[in-house]
Amino acid sequence: MSLFTGIIVYLLSWWIVLFTVLPWGNHPPAEIKDGTAGSAPEKPRIKQKLIITSLIAGIVWIALYLTITHVLDIRR
Repeated sequence: MSLFTGIIVYLLSWWIVLFTVLPWGNHPPAEIKDGTAGSAPEKPRIKQKLIITSLIAGIVWIALYLTITHVLDIRR
């Protein structure tokens, strides 16, 4: 796997994992204030979710890299 391919695979897996992680732990507020959507989460914790997404995407990337280089024996 070339450097460019590795970066692209990481970015694609990062986005897929992000959309999986975003709904984790979201709860609507008990009181809805004027001007906000009723479905908006009370505490979205975006920074925490970005860190979790990066870690999970790294694990996915390592698994894909090992599969491509060792199991499929594609080394370009």
